[in-house]
Amino acid sequence: MKYFFLMFIFFSFNVFSQTIETIWRDDLKKELSVSCKGTSEFCQNLCSSESNCYLEEGICRSCIGTGLKINYILSELGRSIHTSEEIYNSDSFLALLKNNTFVTLRSNDPYNIIDAYGSIKVYKKFESLCREGSLSQILFLKLSPVDRSIIRPELVYCEYENGVSFLQIHSSPDLETTLLKFSFMTPIY
Repeated sequence: MKYFFLMFIFFSFNVFSQTIETIWRDDLKKELSVSCKGTSEFCQNLCSSESNCYLEEGICRSCIGTGLKINYILSELGRSIHTSEEIYNSDSFLALLKNNTFVTLRSNDPYNIIDAYGSIKVYKKFESLCREGSLSQILFLKLSPVDRSIIRPELVYCEYENGVSFLQIHSSPDLETTLLKFSFMTPIY
């Protein structure tokens, strides 16, 4: 049993043996910087490089402002929006990045206009998504490929001193179906 557990840890860290950072460029565009370590195939599959790559995030239609979805996400992090399980297969994450249907959200991003910039309260919300000892947290929001509006929080990247992990996000109630129930406009017949 002890050897099985050690082998499990070894393989889980080999699947995600990279570091991810978000960078705001001078032209106010956001990039995702992915740096791979060792013999990871993650960078090779993502951008045909073994060591690192940069992905431009693109625009997010409903990220800035006090829209219903971004307001709900920022206020419910750590409460009704929480992590459910660790992801050990990188296929779904690679698809999200390759299709460029994502935007990242960190505790110090300018998208948060509800709480004060750099607030401990916001940092604690993001920190609550990861296991204890997390050094960095990046929330990945899935966007609609058509209009680039927020669909749902998809996963969170947690960086630790000895490795990284990706955790699936669970929202209760489900963000997609709950917000669709509200009638924002009268139907046109």
